[in-house]
Amino acid sequence: ETHVLQAFVTEPLKPLVDHVIIFGAEHFYISQSDKGGLVMGGDLDGFNSYAQRGGLPIIEHTLQSAKALMPSLSRLRLLRHWAGAMDMTMDGSPIIG
Repeated sequence: ETHVLQAFVTEPLKPLVDHVIIFGAEHFYISQSDKGGLVMGGDLDGFNSYAQRGGLPIIEHTLQSAKALMPSLSRLRLLRHWAGAMDMTMDGSPIIG
């Protein structure tokens, strides 16, 4: 199945996160780039699509998850947002081989 996966980058910060943090209960991840921006993303869109544009429900869910995990992020500005098609198996497990 092909789904849309979205990612976000915030304005640069002083070093805050030195590894990838995954919040499994909310399907959320966050890490910090070399330039200082926080790179974050969340769950896949709930429907199959080849579109490479994001949707507001996923944006809201991802930012709510970021705020739940790290409340200090609520004042940051998003600089970039992008979406891309991602092939997934029915059970979400990777295909190795």
